This record gives sequence, C-alpha cells and structure tokens, in this order.
Amino acid sequence: MAKEELSRNSYNINSLINNLSEDGSFKVKTKNRCIAYVNEFTSAQTGEVIITPTSGKKAIITGISLETNSNSGEIRVYWGTSEELIAVVYVSRFGSICLPSICNQNGAIDETVKITTTTGTDKVFVAINYIEE
Repeated sequence: MAKEELSRNSYNINSLINNLSEDGSFKVKTKNRCIAYVNEFTSAQTGEVIITPTSGKKAIITGISLETNSNSGEIRVYWGTSEELIAVVYVSRFGSICLPSICNQNGAIDETVKITTTTGTDKVFVAINYIEE
C-alpha cells in the first residue's frame, strides 16, 4: 500500500489519544435526540399547532402515524407557515397511515406543525417522531 494511501485512510493516533476522557473512554458526538409527540383528539381540529420547535431551530419529521375510528373525513398534518403537506389520511378509504421513516420532511426555522381533522367527535390518534436542528 502506498504511503499516501495509508496516511489518508488511517486515523492519526495522536488525535485519538487527545479525545480520550479521564476514564479512558472516547468522547463521541451523538446525533440530535429524537422527540415524540403523541396525542388523541376527540373533536374536530382546525389548524391546531401540535409541534413548536425550540426558538431558532427547525423540526425534522422522522416518522408519523395517524389513526382514527371514524369512517369519514380527513386527517391532515402540515407545516404551519408554508402549509406544505406532511401526511394525510382519507378516512373513508383508509383508517390509518403509518410512515415510520420519512425522509426530507424539514420545516423552516421556527416553523410549527399543524393538524386539521374533519372526523367530527370520532377519535384521532397522532404519533410523530422528530428531531430539532
């Protein structure tokens, strides 16, 4: 193996040693912590804010589940400012939707997530996983 390739593909041992803590473990930066929003509604919702990210941050939706015992109406989850749709359930056709891994559902900085339901007094269960960045 060429010297250049070896140095490019190898860790600098001094960098590793410098990152050891006093007890001999490595300092590792972890990804943002996942936050869960879970709620059950028993009445129609119109533009109800369900997620407000920490000031100066944006919410990144990583998974969503919407369920109802209704047989008519819609459940819509969308970004508060842009009104871009995140997920929808057409209840007369489907009673639930589960998207455990959504990609690229990023809101703008300080943008909320809202829900609108037209299921009357039937129950609507919402579970959303997200991170803040």
